Amino acid sequence: MMKKFKQGSFLVTLLTLLAVAVLARTSGVTTNPRQDEARNAQYRSFVEKVKTDPAAAYQIGKDFISKYPTPDDQFLQYIKKYVAGYEDRQQRIQCGQVLKDNKAEAFTVCKAVLARTPDDLSVLASLANTGLSLTGNDRKTYSGDAVSYARKAIQLINAGKTFEEGKPLPNKELTLASLNYIVGALSLETDPAEAAKALVAVARSDSDYKKVPQVYALLSDAYRRAEYDKLREELVNKCGTAEQQETPECKTLTAKVNDVTDRMIDALARAVAYAATSTDASAKTSSAKWKESLTNIYKFRKGSEDGLDAYIAGVTAKPLPQ
Repeated sequence: MMKKFKQGSFLVTLLTLLAVAVLARTSGVTTNPRQDEARNAQYRSFVEKVKTDPAAAYQIGKDFISKYPTPDDQFLQYIKKYVAGYEDRQQRIQCGQVLKDNKAEAFTVCKAVLARTPDDLSVLASLANTGLSLTGNDRKTYSGDAVSYARKAIQLINAGKTFEEGKPLPNKELTLASLNYIVGALSLETDPAEAAKALVAVARSDSDYKKVPQVYALLSDAYRRAEYDKLREELVNKCGTAEQQETPECKTLTAKVNDVTDRMIDALARAVAYAATSTDASAKTSSAKWKESLTNIYKFRKGSEDGLDAYIAGVTAKPLPQ
């Protein structure tokens, strides 16, 4: 009887040990005292470096996460949080440095920041502005991204987002106008209708941007690309004879061409008018070219230059055409 009892007791003990081993494997709890000791030592080293050397603590923390992914206790969770926070800070520092210099590199470096915080208004607006400052191939490469960031920033601002939580934007109208200008300037070639819409928003804003001559020069070009060129071609192809010109279709086409031509004239006249009082050297330089284009379009529409100077003088007092 005693022998049977001992055999049963041994069997229970064996099953218990096996259960502990299985539980350890499935729950991540180590049963290796040496591993526990090494893990605890590395954690103590991490905590010490947090106080004195954050960069070293980050490296120790990454190594800890790799070596000891389990158990997912308070120590591992603390290290994961520290590592994530450190990476975020470093990425923001790098992003800020390249944005300060308005470099194309910012579009690569700052993506890591937006991956963590996609609604970061400061980064979105800064990238949009950087896109506008680029030239040549860099501008072509990143203009689409810059427009997307500007559009998102506009949406966030209209939804109540600010640069600092709890603090209103210092000049909401000016900020929105500048972002719309970026959309207009950078999408002129790829989406002139969208560019025109954005530039009209700038022109109708309650900000100093409405007096920037380049806004209106771009707007006239956007009208041409989005509407005039296609309508003019259609008019020439369908309404070449006097008989065709009397048809309802051709009269409608003629009215559309005249409408967009009038809006192009209005926009260019505003560019010339605002350039006359602008302190921007580039506007002064471009003014003669704008005046020449305006004169040609005005003569085509009106038949002569009569009244053009008076038109320019009074155009800024009129509302922007619909």
